[in-house]
Amino acid sequence: MILKDEAEKILLPYKSDISECIDSAWGYYREKIQGDQYRYEKRTRASIIRDLVVDNVRKKFYNSPSTRFLENNNGLFILVIEDTIFARFKKLKDDFTTSNIRSEEHTSELQSLRH
Repeated sequence: MILKDEAEKILLPYKSDISECIDSAWGYYREKIQGDQYRYEKRTRASIIRDLVVDNVRKKFYNSPSTRFLENNNGLFILVIEDTIFARFKKLKDDFTTSNIRSEEHTSELQSLRH
């Protein structure tokens, strides 16, 4: 574990690129998908936007020597920054917490990606 101040220092050079990936995904959703003929449930909308964010992150950081990706067949995607920060892109509730319940399977998947 690293301290919050250290994490913020490491993330600073990446912050604008990550924000751009997220903002671009939202913009694409609003312009190309939200106004189409279908009405999506919140969970569907969150999945679409998350997939757009992940695609943007892959493109943006593909050739970066200080980042890499961890993925599995269940859709888990992690951006690893400087082998120190492990970033996942998840839907947040209004209070900025996630609604997932950590299961043994989930914990096991995360552990297997670390090794």
